[in-house]
Amino acid sequence: MSQTQPAPLFINIGTINFGPAEPEPLYLGDLLQLRPAAKPKTEQREIRELGGGEKISPQQALAEVAKLGDGWRLETPHELHALVAYDHKNHHGALSRDETLKPDYYWSDQEQPGVPGARVVVGFGDGLVGYGDDDGRAFARAVRVSGQ
Repeated sequence: MSQTQPAPLFINIGTINFGPAEPEPLYLGDLLQLRPAAKPKTEQREIRELGGGEKISPQQALAEVAKLGDGWRLETPHELHALVAYDHKNHHGALSRDETLKPDYYWSDQEQPGVPGARVVVGFGDGLVGYGDDDGRAFARAVRVSGQ
């Protein structure tokens, strides 16, 4: 007996903006196709704090990541912002359930368009996403993801 995949379900939705990860928001009248859930991918994330736990420049963060070798990078703005928990403060006072994060800004891997030398930062003191200039200081973490 062969198994058949359930048919996708189409629904009409109102205006939804999923943030900067999506190229455009969805508008009323757009169709959203919901497919049956795929098996979750198993991934392992290894995190390293950079700068000895102190605030560093974006140039220093990038240099330290390069020294770590293949597969290491700064976290993306989306990865960092996913760690923000507006309803919880960790033992450092950061808005996160990740107990290693401090209540300040963290450098991301993304350059700020139109601002030479600036990078996107995510704040765990306020949960905001902004940008820091190349002469600024922020915390930084490197990540290596395997099993994607």
